[in-house]
Amino acid sequence: YALAVYRAGSISGAASALNLAQPNLSGTIRALEEELGYPIFLRNSKGVQPTERGLEALSLASQMVDCHKKMSVLSSKAGQGRFRVGGVNYAPVCDAFTQLCQEYQEREQLEFSYSCEEAPNAVEKLVFASLDMAVLIQSPDLAEKTARECRQKGLRLTPIADIPIVLRIGPRNPLYNAPEISLSDFHDFTFVDYNNRFFLDSPGVSAFLQINPDRVITVSERGMKNRLIAQSSAYGIGCKMPPLTNERFHFRCIPVGDLHHRLLALERINSPRSAPAQRYLDILTETFRNL
Repeated sequence: YALAVYRAGSISGAASALNLAQPNLSGTIRALEEELGYPIFLRNSKGVQPTERGLEALSLASQMVDCHKKMSVLSSKAGQGRFRVGGVNYAPVCDAFTQLCQEYQEREQLEFSYSCEEAPNAVEKLVFASLDMAVLIQSPDLAEKTARECRQKGLRLTPIADIPIVLRIGPRNPLYNAPEISLSDFHDFTFVDYNNRFFLDSPGVSAFLQINPDRVITVSERGMKNRLIAQSSAYGIGCKMPPLTNERFHFRCIPVGDLHHRLLALERINSPRSAPAQRYLDILTETFRNL
């Protein structure tokens, strides 16, 4: 974090680059200075300037980070059984990880993990080597912003697929068996989204649909969202799902124009891609080619 502040020339610039809240980053730097017993930076209206001792500390910190990268390379060469993924709670992506685990279950060394993470958290953990890969689903505009961010932070971005956006209803929706459906017909029905308002706040979706702001349910978990749509007259919007998922909940899916989101995989440039990581990307690519 201190090196990021030094490179940016200000705490606010570093906080933006790291996707952190400025007060949190400022508090972290102050805590480091208190631990060391001397100030690393002098603060002024234009940003920060390193002190004489601060420059020495930053030089040593740079060496420490470089050594950690080299140690990580040794770890990846010695232990091909570790693979940590963070990202979206989306059935095809999670199912691909399940398939990977099944293929590797007989290996002597196995330390796999998948955690559902918001995009900023996933990127931050990837930058600081808490994850080996981040898998994100983003609108095209946000994906372009992420691509620029990856170039700044030394991350490799691999586009996997463009996923169509569809509107889903269940058998209890009065329009379920209608021969023709217009998107405007859903204005009086309840809309189900995630707590982070993933689709409600999406410019592309909000411009295309007229969602009634007085009839909205938000949930934190994908399974609950599916159950609500399947068991009530509510509707939802989301990325296209595999046929088996739609059959399980008896969903009827209506395309939402040509709207789509992009599935992206992010990795650190300086870290070699492990065999499990390559296999996971292969499974994802094949899954979405068939989807």
